[in-house]
Amino acid sequence: MFWIPSFPVYNYLLNEARLVRYNLFAHKTLSVRNHCPCGWYGDSQKPCTCASAMVTKYQKRISGPLLDRIGIHIEVPRVDYEKLCGNQMSETSEVIRQRVQAARERQRVRFSQNGLSDIVSNADMCIGEIRRFCQLQDEGQSLMRAAMSQLNLFARAYHRILKLARTIADLAGNDEVQLAHLAEALHLRSPKNHDGVDELGSLLDANDIKVFCVKMRTVSFLHQC
Repeated sequence: MFWIPSFPVYNYLLNEARLVRYNLFAHKTLSVRNHCPCGWYGDSQKPCTCASAMVTKYQKRISGPLLDRIGIHIEVPRVDYEKLCGNQMSETSEVIRQRVQAARERQRVRFSQNGLSDIVSNADMCIGEIRRFCQLQDEGQSLMRAAMSQLNLFARAYHRILKLARTIADLAGNDEVQLAHLAEALHLRSPKNHDGVDELGSLLDANDIKVFCVKMRTVSFLHQC
């Protein structure tokens, strides 16, 4: 015998289940995957042994709606020996931490001054706050319009890109979301397809490629904002 709850009880149980699921998955998640079954697709030294159709099928195992919920997509290539044994020093964790703290403080002040003390970071913004604090300039609007059309982005991706661009601007110490910030956010949302083509690069001509010369920041402090 099965118990079938009435609609009000069912609705209550459904809301409780959603609340539990939200609490379980509210934290940031880091996912890692290969591009193909053999794991060598896109490697600079060892060739991939998978057929093109196999690579496409393998990459489609993760659905589009799931990928659409991932805010940052970064390809991690092989590290050359010269970089491993080089003497060039990178930024220390303390320097990165200070920049993150400054960006978070900038966000806290912005929201508190506008009567939004319940919002502590850009990730907590809803659509109303995104429209208010993530306004784009004319050139940014043109780039975003082209990206929405050619990259087949949905509304969820649109709002995530704007929040990411707002965070990049905060890390750079800017009050406005500039074209370079939006371009970097789009670049972090558009990895190469299975043919090795950067889809975002097709949106820009040779004179606009300089937009992507923005220094890429480390994921370790980007995801904290």
